[in-house]
Amino acid sequence: MELIRNKMPDFCRPQELVNRYIAGISKNIIVSGPFADMRFLKTAENSSRGFCQLILGTYEIELHPVIDSLCQKPFYSIINIGAAEGYYAVGFAFRNPKVQVIAFETKPTGRSAIEKNAAINNVRDRINIKGTCTLSALSEILLKSVPGEKQLMILDVEGGEKDFLAPEILPAIRHKHILVELHAFIHPKIESILKNRFSDTHQIKTIDSEPRTIENFPPSLSHRTWFIPKKYKLGSIYEHRPQAMRWLYLRPKLGR
Repeated sequence: MELIRNKMPDFCRPQELVNRYIAGISKNIIVSGPFADMRFLKTAENSSRGFCQLILGTYEIELHPVIDSLCQKPFYSIINIGAAEGYYAVGFAFRNPKVQVIAFETKPTGRSAIEKNAAINNVRDRINIKGTCTLSALSEILLKSVPGEKQLMILDVEGGEKDFLAPEILPAIRHKHILVELHAFIHPKIESILKNRFSDTHQIKTIDSEPRTIENFPPSLSHRTWFIPKKYKLGSIYEHRPQAMRWLYLRPKLGR
Protein backbone atom coordinates (compact mmCIF):
# COMPACT_ATOMS: atom_id res chain seq x y z
CA MET A 1 0.00 0.00 0.00
CA GLU A 2 2.85 2.38 0.85
CA LEU A 3 4.44 1.70 -2.54
CA ILE A 4 1.17 2.56 -4.28
CA ARG A 5 0.87 5.83 -2.35
CA ASN A 6 4.43 6.81 -3.24
CA LYS A 7 3.83 6.24 -6.95
CA MET A 8 0.44 7.96 -7.01
CA PRO A 9 0.47 11.23 -9.01
CA ASP A 10 -0.16 14.30 -6.87
CA PHE A 11 -3.42 15.14 -8.63
CA CYS A 12 -4.83 11.74 -7.64
CA ARG A 13 -4.02 11.97 -3.94
CA PRO A 14 -7.05 12.33 -1.64
CA GLN A 15 -5.91 15.65 -0.17
CA GLU A 16 -5.33 17.12 -3.62
CA LEU A 17 -8.79 15.97 -4.74
CA VAL A 18 -10.34 17.60 -1.68
CA ASN A 19 -8.42 20.84 -2.28
CA ARG A 20 -9.55 20.96 -5.89
CA TYR A 21 -13.16 20.26 -4.91
CA ILE A 22 -13.14 23.06 -2.33
CA ALA A 23 -11.54 25.47 -4.81
CA GLY A 24 -14.24 24.53 -7.32
CA ILE A 25 -17.25 25.07 -5.07
CA SER A 26 -15.90 28.43 -3.91
CA LYS A 27 -16.27 29.82 -7.44
CA ASN A 28 -13.21 32.02 -6.79
CA ILE A 29 -14.93 33.85 -3.92
CA ILE A 30 -13.22 33.92 -0.52
CA VAL A 31 -15.45 32.11 1.96
CA SER A 32 -14.55 33.63 5.34
CA GLY A 33 -12.16 35.93 7.18
CA PRO A 34 -11.51 39.66 6.80
CA PHE A 35 -11.68 39.52 2.99
CA ALA A 36 -14.79 37.35 2.70
CA ASP A 37 -16.69 37.82 -0.58
CA MET A 38 -13.63 39.08 -2.41
CA ARG A 39 -12.88 37.31 -5.66
CA PHE A 40 -9.49 35.62 -5.89
CA LEU A 41 -8.06 33.69 -8.82
CA LYS A 42 -5.92 30.58 -8.79
CA THR A 43 -2.68 31.34 -10.59
CA ALA A 44 0.61 29.68 -11.40
CA GLU A 45 1.96 31.09 -8.12
CA ASN A 46 -0.54 29.08 -6.09
CA SER A 47 -0.55 25.33 -5.66
CA SER A 48 -3.98 23.86 -4.97
CA ARG A 49 -2.89 23.49 -1.36
CA GLY A 50 -1.91 27.13 -0.97
CA PHE A 51 -4.91 28.41 -2.90
CA CYS A 52 -7.25 26.45 -0.66
CA GLN A 53 -6.18 28.37 2.44
CA LEU A 54 -6.59 31.67 0.64
CA ILE A 55 -10.02 30.91 -0.81
CA LEU A 56 -11.28 29.46 2.49
CA GLY A 57 -10.13 32.65 4.23
CA THR A 58 -8.09 30.76 6.81
CA TYR A 59 -4.70 31.93 5.56
CA GLU A 60 -2.72 33.48 8.43
CA ILE A 61 -5.79 33.24 10.62
CA GLU A 62 -3.72 34.47 13.56
CA LEU A 63 -3.71 37.92 11.97
CA HIS A 64 -7.46 38.20 11.47
CA PRO A 65 -8.19 40.32 14.58
CA VAL A 66 -5.42 42.77 13.66
CA ILE A 67 -6.48 42.83 9.98
CA ASP A 68 -10.09 43.54 10.95
CA SER A 69 -8.94 46.33 13.23
CA LEU A 70 -6.74 47.84 10.52
CA CYS A 71 -9.62 47.72 8.05
CA GLN A 72 -11.54 50.05 10.35
CA LYS A 73 -8.83 52.71 10.34
CA PRO A 74 -8.98 55.58 7.82
CA PHE A 75 -5.68 54.95 6.09
CA TYR A 76 -5.09 57.18 3.10
CA SER A 77 -2.56 54.73 1.68
CA ILE A 78 -1.07 51.29 2.27
CA ILE A 79 2.41 50.14 1.24
CA ASN A 80 2.58 46.36 0.77
CA ILE A 81 6.13 45.09 0.27
CA GLY A 82 6.21 41.47 -0.83
CA ALA A 83 2.65 41.47 -2.12
CA ALA A 84 2.76 38.02 -3.79
CA GLU A 85 -0.56 37.49 -5.64
CA GLY A 86 -2.26 40.43 -3.92
CA TYR A 87 -4.18 38.80 -1.08
CA TYR A 88 -3.50 41.74 1.23
CA ALA A 89 -3.01 44.46 -1.38
CA VAL A 90 -6.31 43.72 -3.09
CA GLY A 91 -7.98 42.72 0.18
CA PHE A 92 -7.39 46.07 1.85
CA ALA A 93 -8.50 47.94 -1.26
CA PHE A 94 -11.61 45.73 -1.33
CA ARG A 95 -12.43 46.50 2.31
CA ASN A 96 -11.50 50.20 2.18
CA PRO A 97 -13.18 51.99 -0.75
CA LYS A 98 -11.03 55.13 -0.46
CA VAL A 99 -7.57 53.74 0.26
CA GLN A 100 -4.73 53.82 -2.26
CA VAL A 101 -2.40 50.79 -2.26
CA ILE A 102 1.19 50.56 -3.45
CA ALA A 103 2.06 46.89 -4.03
CA PHE A 104 5.69 45.85 -4.45
CA GLU A 105 6.28 42.35 -5.85
CA THR A 106 9.50 41.06 -7.37
CA LYS A 107 8.08 38.20 -9.44
CA PRO A 108 6.41 39.10 -12.77
CA THR A 109 3.91 36.26 -12.27
CA GLY A 110 2.96 37.75 -8.92
CA ARG A 111 2.47 41.22 -10.41
CA SER A 112 0.30 39.73 -13.15
CA ALA A 113 -1.82 37.99 -10.51
CA ILE A 114 -2.21 41.22 -8.52
CA GLU A 115 -3.43 42.99 -11.65
CA LYS A 116 -5.96 40.25 -12.42
CA ASN A 117 -7.24 40.02 -8.85
CA ALA A 118 -7.51 43.80 -8.62
CA ALA A 119 -9.43 43.97 -11.90
CA ILE A 120 -12.04 41.36 -10.99
CA ASN A 121 -12.69 43.21 -7.73
CA ASN A 122 -12.96 46.61 -9.43
CA VAL A 123 -10.07 48.12 -7.44
CA ARG A 124 -7.42 48.22 -10.18
CA ASP A 125 -7.48 52.02 -10.30
CA ARG A 126 -6.49 52.20 -6.63
CA ILE A 127 -3.53 49.80 -6.71
CA ASN A 128 -0.15 50.92 -7.99
CA ILE A 129 1.77 47.73 -8.85
CA LYS A 130 5.55 47.97 -8.70
CA GLY A 131 8.49 45.57 -8.99
CA THR A 132 11.27 44.99 -6.49
CA CYS A 133 11.23 47.46 -3.61
CA THR A 134 14.45 49.30 -2.83
CA LEU A 135 15.31 51.64 0.02
CA SER A 136 15.43 54.56 -2.39
CA ALA A 137 12.01 53.73 -3.84
CA LEU A 138 10.51 53.37 -0.37
CA SER A 139 12.16 56.58 0.80
CA GLU A 140 10.69 58.48 -2.14
CA ILE A 141 7.19 57.24 -1.33
CA LEU A 142 7.53 58.08 2.35
CA LEU A 143 8.79 61.58 1.56
CA LYS A 144 5.59 62.18 -0.39
CA SER A 145 3.44 61.11 2.55
CA VAL A 146 0.84 63.60 3.68
CA PRO A 147 1.70 64.84 7.20
CA GLY A 148 -0.88 63.86 9.81
CA GLU A 149 -2.65 61.24 7.71
CA LYS A 150 -2.55 57.54 8.56
CA GLN A 151 -0.45 55.17 6.52
CA LEU A 152 0.05 51.41 6.86
CA MET A 153 3.05 49.29 5.86
CA ILE A 154 2.71 45.52 5.40
CA LEU A 155 5.92 43.57 4.93
CA ASP A 156 6.62 39.96 4.00
CA VAL A 157 10.13 40.30 2.65
CA GLU A 158 11.87 37.00 3.45
CA GLY A 159 14.48 38.46 5.77
CA GLY A 160 14.57 41.98 4.36
CA GLU A 161 12.60 43.42 7.29
CA LYS A 162 15.87 44.38 9.03
CA ASP A 163 16.81 46.65 6.11
CA PHE A 164 13.43 48.22 5.36
CA LEU A 165 12.45 48.90 8.98
CA ALA A 166 15.36 51.17 9.84
CA PRO A 167 14.16 54.47 11.37
CA GLU A 168 17.66 55.95 11.26
CA ILE A 169 17.60 55.62 7.46
CA LEU A 170 13.86 56.13 6.91
CA PRO A 171 12.74 58.41 9.77
CA ALA A 172 9.20 58.71 8.40
CA ILE A 173 8.41 55.11 9.43
CA ARG A 174 8.41 56.27 13.06
CA HIS A 175 4.87 57.47 12.40
CA LYS A 176 3.54 54.51 10.39
CA HIS A 177 1.42 51.55 11.37
CA ILE A 178 3.48 48.46 10.50
CA LEU A 179 2.54 44.79 10.20
CA VAL A 180 5.62 42.65 9.54
CA GLU A 181 6.23 38.93 9.23
CA LEU A 182 9.45 37.95 10.96
CA HIS A 183 11.90 35.50 9.44
CA ALA A 184 13.93 34.42 12.43
CA PHE A 185 15.38 31.48 10.53
CA ILE A 186 17.20 34.06 8.40
CA HIS A 187 17.91 36.65 11.12
CA PRO A 188 17.64 34.93 14.53
CA LYS A 189 17.74 38.26 16.44
CA ILE A 190 15.34 40.17 14.18
CA GLU A 191 12.56 40.37 16.78
CA SER A 192 14.76 41.96 19.45
CA ILE A 193 16.34 44.27 16.84
CA LEU A 194 12.97 45.64 15.72
CA LYS A 195 11.59 45.91 19.24
CA ASN A 196 14.63 47.94 20.26
CA ARG A 197 14.28 50.18 17.22
CA PHE A 198 10.59 50.94 17.78
CA SER A 199 10.07 50.67 21.54
CA ASP A 200 10.11 54.46 21.99
CA THR A 201 7.74 55.27 19.12
CA HIS A 202 5.35 52.33 18.89
CA GLN A 203 3.17 50.03 20.89
CA ILE A 204 4.32 46.55 19.89
CA LYS A 205 2.06 43.52 19.64
CA THR A 206 3.58 40.08 19.08
CA ILE A 207 1.48 37.55 17.19
CA ASP A 208 2.42 33.86 17.13
CA SER A 209 1.27 31.23 14.67
CA GLU A 210 -1.25 28.75 16.01
CA PRO A 211 -1.98 25.10 15.21
CA ARG A 212 -5.01 24.63 12.99
CA THR A 213 -8.08 22.81 14.28
CA ILE A 214 -11.20 21.57 12.54
CA GLU A 215 -13.06 24.50 14.14
CA ASN A 216 -11.10 26.80 11.82
CA PHE A 217 -12.77 25.25 8.76
CA PRO A 218 -15.52 27.66 7.59
CA PRO A 219 -18.88 26.41 8.89
CA SER A 220 -20.64 27.99 5.92
CA LEU A 221 -19.31 25.15 3.76
CA SER A 222 -20.51 22.37 6.07
CA HIS A 223 -23.51 21.51 3.91
CA ARG A 224 -21.25 20.97 0.88
CA THR A 225 -18.35 19.23 2.60
CA TRP A 226 -20.16 16.97 5.11
CA PHE A 227 -18.86 13.84 3.37
CA ILE A 228 -15.19 14.87 3.54
CA PRO A 229 -13.27 13.24 6.43
CA LYS A 230 -12.07 15.70 9.06
CA LYS A 231 -8.41 14.96 8.41
CA TYR A 232 -8.74 16.17 4.83
CA LYS A 233 -10.66 19.29 5.84
CA LEU A 234 -7.88 20.00 8.31
CA GLY A 235 -5.34 19.32 5.58
CA SER A 236 -6.98 21.96 3.38
CA ILE A 237 -6.26 24.70 5.93
CA TYR A 238 -2.87 23.48 7.14
CA GLU A 239 -0.20 25.92 5.94
CA HIS A 240 2.86 23.66 5.93
CA ARG A 241 5.17 26.30 7.37
CA PRO A 242 8.80 25.23 7.86
CA GLN A 243 8.57 26.39 11.47
CA ALA A 244 6.36 28.38 13.84
CA MET A 245 5.95 31.93 12.56
CA ARG A 246 5.73 35.25 14.35
CA TRP A 247 4.54 38.71 13.35
CA LEU A 248 4.81 42.13 14.90
CA TYR A 249 2.15 44.82 14.72
CA LEU A 250 3.69 48.22 15.45
CA ARG A 251 1.22 50.95 16.31
CA PRO A 252 2.44 54.56 16.65
CA LYS A 253 2.17 55.80 20.22
CA LEU A 254 1.12 59.26 19.08
CA GLY A 255 -2.29 57.90 18.00
CA ARG A 256 -1.74 58.46 14.31
